[in-house]
Amino acid sequence: MALEQDVTQKEKESFPAIYEASTGNLLPVEQRRQLVLWAKRRGLNAHLGHVCLYFGHPWITIDGWYYLFRKTFPGGDLITRPLTESERIEFSIGKDIHAWRADTYERAGGWHLAMGYGYARSGEEPLAAKSAVEPKWPWRMAEKRAEEDALRKTVPLDISSEEIK
Repeated sequence: MALEQDVTQKEKESFPAIYEASTGNLLPVEQRRQLVLWAKRRGLNAHLGHVCLYFGHPWITIDGWYYLFRKTFPGGDLITRPLTESERIEFSIGKDIHAWRADTYERAGGWHLAMGYGYARSGEEPLAAKSAVEPKWPWRMAEKRAEEDALRKTVPLDISSEEIK
């Protein structure tokens, strides 16, 4: 019941449109209510698109990770780049894979906090099942995955395996 009190009257009246990312289906109202609470406990705002479900599990969207990063490191810096040819050779990454690296810093020119990597395939067969974005813009998908990887490491959360049912 205490969690029920954490939801404002406005939130009770109008739960945001939240989707199951693996299918694109709008969640039932009860699942949206639970996800609003889940997001709120982690300092996120479901109304701003910070969360979704992914194969039945709560998932923080890239917008949510950006939000948490800016909240934790207001002057923080996130820098991305494609992997160099020598890095591609070192990691045995073929020419048909787009590969990016992202680095986070506590401020521009400041302490290096974390690095992340992201990959996406060129062509018709995406690395992620049912990805609508990857076949069209694989370089951006790889960059986004690298950003998410770095941001997850920079702002770690206690995300349990709890499911929204």
